Amino acid sequence: MTRNPGLRSETWGTRLVYYIALKNAGVPVEMHLYAQGGHAFGLRRTKLPVTKWPELVETWLGTIGMIANHAQ
Repeated sequence: MTRNPGLRSETWGTRLVYYIALKNAGVPVEMHLYAQGGHAFGLRRTKLPVTKWPELVETWLGTIGMIANHAQ
């Protein structure tokens, strides 16, 4: 999730509530917050930390058994 000046503040709150509800229900979930990014972030390599997003999601999906875990 990245900061987006056009995004209403209640949208952020909704995302946080959803994340907390998943955690409370025992669903494996992670949330990564980035100061900069934008639409299609991580798909085009940049100097920003959000560029690592595709690798992070691949690792996470492997840890929850959704895909083969290449990180091991």
